[in-house]
Amino acid sequence: QILQIYEDRQKRVWFVAFNGELSYYFDGKIYNSGNDKTLRLLKFNAVVVSIYHDSANRLWCGTNKNMLFMFDGKILTKFSSKDRASQFFFTYVNEDATGRIWTYSQTSVRSFMKGKFSRSGQTPVTPISNKALVSQEGNSILYIDKDGLYNKKGTTVKLVTKITDLPLNSDIGVFYAQDKDIWVSHKKGVY
Repeated sequence: QILQIYEDRQKRVWFVAFNGELSYYFDGKIYNSGNDKTLRLLKFNAVVVSIYHDSANRLWCGTNKNMLFMFDGKILTKFSSKDRASQFFFTYVNEDATGRIWTYSQTSVRSFMKGKFSRSGQTPVTPISNKALVSQEGNSILYIDKDGLYNKKGTTVKLVTKITDLPLNSDIGVFYAQDKDIWVSHKKGVY
């Protein structure tokens, strides 16, 4: 079962499977751990919930556990936290206009500098689920919380639109926003 599809900066289309395996489609061929030795390194004992390819050509994978992984093409680095108030559960990764990596979870916001993460004083992003957050051009993110659709760019958070007729809870499947159109799949259909 494919949980997510993500196109990276090199135009590879990544598939995140329920079994935790990653694969990608590129130039007419599917690559997986059977035919790509690099993907053999990217096996996690967790479900990948987010994937991000940054401008430094690193692949970031957030999981449903207290683990965030960064792969630079050769070395796989694992990040976790013993601090219960700022663990890496369902972490989402994004990059700002300066190239700094940011991670968002329901408990904390962190920035990545010189090989380690530091907690930020920014208010945590509180999407209604890990599937209710997407990257946008211009290094911003869109997310749905209990009140509506928000855009976060840098430290600025702006309410884009209130959402009143969608049952906002954690049952969101996929969400897509472009211009003023918002598409949300839900266990009760598509809105």
